[in-house]
Amino acid sequence: MIVDLKDVTKSYGDISILKKLNLSLDSGKSVTILGHSGSGKSTLLSILGGTLRADGGEVNVLGNDLLNSNEDSLSIMRRKKLGMIFQHFHLINHLNAYENVLLPLEIDGDIGEEQKNRAKDLLSKVGLADRLEHFPSQLSGGEKQRVAIARALVHNPDLILADEPSGSLDEETGKEVMDLVFKLVEEQGKSLILVTHNKELGKFTDRVMTLDKGVLS
Repeated sequence: MIVDLKDVTKSYGDISILKKLNLSLDSGKSVTILGHSGSGKSTLLSILGGTLRADGGEVNVLGNDLLNSNEDSLSIMRRKKLGMIFQHFHLINHLNAYENVLLPLEIDGDIGEEQKNRAKDLLSKVGLADRLEHFPSQLSGGEKQRVAIARALVHNPDLILADEPSGSLDEETGKEVMDLVFKLVEEQGKSLILVTHNKELGKFTDRVMTLDKGVLS
């Protein structure tokens, strides 16, 4: 089991965001978590990614007890085992597409010919073989998200967390991007947790769950 959450709670002041939430995911499997704005999806994803601590319960992700892990351990998990795809890309403007994809490896101090070739290969797989030296300002929204997908996969993570990855794209481009995400995740045998408000995307994952008023069902 790559993710195991039991009775997870999170509150901000008197407002309860997550209420005894339970979630499990086996290696190589995928789940879509549906929810409207304010349902707690981003909070859940932040807890899974180790950037936000739950108030209670058990949070085990990729073999790590996140409630009791120190910041160094959480950082190592994110760098080596976790891939993140965001709605708004989070690319570095002064780096070109190739440099943006290499960034996680540079942060980890793990850059060699094999890693450089992997970055180029991933950019080719997402259809950007001719865009390696283009900067974010020279790319369309769909192309930026393709760079972000390649960046999320470049360090060969075990788990992909995707936060509304097509949310800022038009319908046609969003479909193309999501088709690409599902294709690459399946080809590379990754686990995927996708949070979205788009019910149609649930057709492409192994399970669909709904987060409503802090309750996951």
